[in-house]
Amino acid sequence: MFGSEHMGEQNLWTFLLEYSVIQGLLLAAYVLLSSKQVYLSILLTVVSLLVLNYLYEFFGWYQTSPHLIWTNVPLWFLVGPLFFLHGQTFFRKGPRFRNLDLLHFIPSAFIIVLFAEFYFFDSGGDKIVAYEGMFGNDYNFDFVQILYILQILIYGFICIRLNRSGIVKLQQNESDSSHIHLNFLRNIYVSLVLYAISALILALTLALYQQLYGQLMKYYNLVFLALASIVHVSSYHFLFYRAPKPESLTASEKNSKGTGKYASSSLGETELKLLLDRLESHIVAEGSFKNPNLRISDLASELDIPSHHISQCLSQLLHKNFFDFINKYRVEAVKQNLIDPKYRNYTLFAIASEVGFNSHSSFYRVFKKITGLTPKAFIQQNQT
Repeated sequence: MFGSEHMGEQNLWTFLLEYSVIQGLLLAAYVLLSSKQVYLSILLTVVSLLVLNYLYEFFGWYQTSPHLIWTNVPLWFLVGPLFFLHGQTFFRKGPRFRNLDLLHFIPSAFIIVLFAEFYFFDSGGDKIVAYEGMFGNDYNFDFVQILYILQILIYGFICIRLNRSGIVKLQQNESDSSHIHLNFLRNIYVSLVLYAISALILALTLALYQQLYGQLMKYYNLVFLALASIVHVSSYHFLFYRAPKPESLTASEKNSKGTGKYASSSLGETELKLLLDRLESHIVAEGSFKNPNLRISDLASELDIPSHHISQCLSQLLHKNFFDFINKYRVEAVKQNLIDPKYRNYTLFAIASEVGFNSHSSFYRVFKKITGLTPKAFIQQNQT
């Protein structure tokens, strides 16, 4: 990417990129150890290594470590597939990894084979000559770069579309924490697309105006900051929200089908009714439903009972999933506040957010699902 005459110096942009590398690697370890999100962990590692490789070229480190030249190329062909596979794990039933998933890695493997002689047999000096010849005064059009950028762009748009479809599917099994995480995924998909578009524009501009090569290379700082934004968006999300485990996004569907999954349970109807009474009393007394990130594991911990006993209780006695159960309390609290004079000057969402709703869309969907009315229609009905 940079010949010896274009080596850069430390500046604010490179400092931000260096910070992104460290942050990305730490975050990769965190998501792997805390939530076992393997694809996301590998993705953050790959992004961090790509940013590090940019700095390796920018500062001219390749002159002392030439055998790392172009080792980033196979990694570029992993970015799109890893985004896609990570998103898919939240909606899959059965194994998270399937043999067909290997097809996504064929382009990366092909690049390793294509560059095998360069990677394993060329001397360090030959690699430096080849690298600086590629990005010398007479800039050569980089077809491989255009290919991986287009691949990333295509995967990015596919991921955005699947993400939107996934949110629609979850509307009948409403979960604020699930929607938050899907919105997080949407944001990193958008970051991916923005990176690909900016990189493609710069690559095509360099190809068309090769005489401006030296002047345009400084804009690669901005392009890689767009790529590093994936790390920053992910860090913000995991700092402020607890992402649901992949299987949690399909758990409510499984619990509502009545497939007899609790046939072997030792809990009888009497024990389940006692558990339900205890659960309802606790939720009302503690106001647990007001926690927008409440999970079934949280209640299980507070009550010191297994999570699957709560699931069984709700499924068999109420025929509801956990999120429908919690949202019933939220909606009842909203209904009371909507007709309370002291909330007259509050906005609808201000009232909703007080009882655990995290977004306008989830509030409106859940309220209408449970009451059969929109919030405004409910207000009008109770004012007459």
